[in-house]
Amino acid sequence: MNAPKEFAVPQLKDQSLLRSHCYLDGAWVDADSGKRFNVDNPGDGSMLGSVPDMGAAEARRAIEAANAALPAWRKVVAAATAAGHPVPALSASLGWFDTMRQGRGTAALNQAQRDFFGAHTYRRVDAPEEVVHTEWERLRQL
Repeated sequence: MNAPKEFAVPQLKDQSLLRSHCYLDGAWVDADSGKRFNVDNPGDGSMLGSVPDMGAAEARRAIEAANAALPAWRKVVAAATAAGHPVPALSASLGWFDTMRQGRGTAALNQAQRDFFGAHTYRRVDAPEEVVHTEWERLRQL
């Protein structure tokens, strides 16, 4: 068996590019409390840096900022897609954001996967007293 290969981690030449703040509503900010926590390298345990220990107030501001930006975010993704420009980070993050805002999330997808790969049952939202097992393989469209 071969020994793990050692490699040098490139160092950032322009330290002004390194940010140890959080980007919130168009600005780099510290936590309201001023608290920070260390981020350690999982490979060797050395400290990589420290970041703001954000709390509930900062989370509320981030949610408000995301909601305010949502119409423009959708327009950018739609315009880029319509023009044939790939925007995978923008479209994937918008999809994730929309999924997280749903009341039920992706539990239905998880249940469908469990049912397909095993003999698991589920309860429908519109008939919670009914236990259902769907034979997904028979429903597959080729």
